[in-house]
Amino acid sequence: MPIAAAIVVLCVALIYFNRKAAGEKSQPKIFFRNPFDLDWVLGFGALLAVVTVGSKILFTLFGEPGLLVMAGVSGFADVDPVTLSAGKACRHRVA
Repeated sequence: MPIAAAIVVLCVALIYFNRKAAGEKSQPKIFFRNPFDLDWVLGFGALLAVVTVGSKILFTLFGEPGLLVMAGVSGFADVDPVTLSAGKACRHRVA
């Protein structure tokens, strides 16, 4: 029964926001960035290096909880370096 109530609430909200958006004629502006821009690539490389070294240090000192803390903190900036460094740690020792 609670699932049915949640579905009803979500459907009502969907209908409401769909009708509200249909009245607005402005299209959102989409901003695309060049993925081969040197500044962006160097920034990502620096972030990846910091996350990898930090993950290794925290994992060595505190084990899996240290890796989770690093993932939580660095997740605010970008998720990709966390995924890459956690994948490397899982390959070695994390169960």
